[in-house]
Amino acid sequence: MATSTTSLNSNSSNNGDIDIRILCLHGKGGNGEQFINKSLQPLRSMIDKRCKDNNISFHWTAITAPYQISPPTNKEDDDGGYAWWTMPPGVRSYNAKEYIGFESSEDIVMEKLPTSDIILGHSQGAILTAALLSKHDTLWNTTLDGSPMGYILNGVAWPNPFSKALNSLATQEINNSVSLPRMLFVMGKEDNINPIESAMQVHDVYKDGNLMYQ
Repeated sequence: MATSTTSLNSNSSNNGDIDIRILCLHGKGGNGEQFINKSLQPLRSMIDKRCKDNNISFHWTAITAPYQISPPTNKEDDDGGYAWWTMPPGVRSYNAKEYIGFESSEDIVMEKLPTSDIILGHSQGAILTAALLSKHDTLWNTTLDGSPMGYILNGVAWPNPFSKALNSLATQEINNSVSLPRMLFVMGKEDNINPIESAMQVHDVYKDGNLMYQ
């Protein structure tokens, strides 16, 4: 069962300030607490500093994936490592035929979306986000309840079990009245975990389907 932790970068108020709720999905081997309080701390501090005079409050929430793959250690604040799905040894997310247990993670994240403005997925968390976008058409219309206004995919890779659904996005027709979400891809040329070529596959499908907010 997933757990979640919430941390606020700024105090909310009732005087017209803007509140932005960010849901953070960690990578394989991480957990929500470590991701939000350690990995994302430099980003959170930078955003806080730049926006402190703009009346914007950022609410950061992280979920821990449901499948434990490594136990906690004796190190401080180490709650163990978790994954959003499991795979046979040696299989990678971008060539796997199946994500075992994906449905449980899907339910956990989809339940959180109505209270989230931006989804920030890292590595396996970014792959999970790409898979959900391929499965749920409602996520492509920000005017619908439960549809975030933006997605950040950091170190994403091709979600192979959902290839058919993802490729179909490149040819589907989007109504002109639909308000598309904003998308940001963060890729590393030296990424040895999820090759940049795999990330570009995901990027290009959204681009070819005119799903990238211009």
